[in-house]
Amino acid sequence: MVWVIRKFRPDVIICRFPADSRAGHGHHTASAMLAAEAFKAAADPTQYPEQLKSVEVWQAKRLLWNTFNFGSNNTISEDQFKMQVGAYNALLGKGYGEIAAESRSQHKSQGFGVPSGRGNATEYFQTILGDAPAKDLMDGINTTWARVPGSNAVAQQIQAINKDYRAGDPSASVPALLAVRKSLLALPDGYWKTQKLKETEQLIIACSGIWAEAFSSAAEVVPGGPMKSQLQLINRSNVPVRLEKVTYNGTGNTSLARDLAFNELNTIPADFPIPAATPTSQPYWLQDAHPLGAYIIRDNAMVGYPENKPSLTATFFLRFGDQTITIQRPFIYKFTDPVKGEVYSPLVMAPPVVAYLQNQVYVYTRPPRRPFL
Repeated sequence: MVWVIRKFRPDVIICRFPADSRAGHGHHTASAMLAAEAFKAAADPTQYPEQLKSVEVWQAKRLLWNTFNFGSNNTISEDQFKMQVGAYNALLGKGYGEIAAESRSQHKSQGFGVPSGRGNATEYFQTILGDAPAKDLMDGINTTWARVPGSNAVAQQIQAINKDYRAGDPSASVPALLAVRKSLLALPDGYWKTQKLKETEQLIIACSGIWAEAFSSAAEVVPGGPMKSQLQLINRSNVPVRLEKVTYNGTGNTSLARDLAFNELNTIPADFPIPAATPTSQPYWLQDAHPLGAYIIRDNAMVGYPENKPSLTATFFLRFGDQTITIQRPFIYKFTDPVKGEVYSPLVMAPPVVAYLQNQVYVYTRPPRRPFL
């Protein structure tokens, strides 16, 4: 938890449960207890100092508990900080209560389907650690570009882009977004520079209508063996873009260089040998045998990821004027189902030999005539 806080650097942390029996289940209670410990430890350089090779200490502004009224357990009170969350998002055409219901209804394993909530809804919060909010959850926190030294030009550029944005022609914003990227590159290295540079590049790709993917012709491949695959790339805008090269896990191929004409689908064969050292598909938390109640994770930097990083990726180097932006796509398996249509699934790295031991089970409605030997 300390690693995730230091890596993600949240200004506000909110617990779903309290650190006592009102949480209902032991792991609910433990999550709140650990959150309070991690809130303090993340800011202490003597705690987990080995992490400081990759991240810095971080002190969040406040830790809150989002109180609730569930069943016969009412933990809210009118003296708690409260906020209205039942807003309607005109861009999405949905209220946040509707979006929340869709999310909750995906919890299939516990049958948590719920009806959509519409209209005003109030959430209550109790401060556990740090400064209590008075009017807003972000009280006392600078959420503007002013928190980043030397970023005045970036803030002004973004303000102009937002003002001039045309929903019918997002690509018109690309030149200004490229200028923002240049300004970001000129800033001193830091957390927000890294985050906003990634977001700006994602916006440039999205506004340019760039679509790219890499897919294998087989659902399972073997480390050290060959892989037949294809790359597909299309520029669905009039923004001049040139594909400079593509690399597969660091191995380059410059023969693919080409200008991306408007709305022309580029399908490129990409057959190459899979590195023999590529690990077989296995969740990173199950790579080693573990005791009850804990997993053994070889690489602590993986903590926080919901699944493994892709074993094989294609990196497209795209030239926009005098700037090169890279986009990565994992190699996946794609096929067409007669009912579902186009289906994507993760590419499986399989061992060279897999044995299936068939165990037939016989059910007798009466004792057999003679015993089995």
